[in-house]
Amino acid sequence: MHMARIPNRSSPPAFLLREPYREDRKVKTRTLNPTKLSHQALRLLERFLQSEHFVSAETLG
Repeated sequence: MHMARIPNRSSPPAFLLREPYREDRKVKTRTLNPTKLSHQALRLLERFLQSEHFVSAETLG
């Protein structure tokens, strides 16, 4: 799964959540449109999908 950033001319870019899968030996893509999420939530989801590790503030202190 990965995030695709699609540029728009007069508005902010669209973020699409894409999942590749196979059907009859062909690779296809399932697309989800997470438009209800805030920009910060989308960036956090993108970082998570890139396997970035997160630590809570409680474990640090």
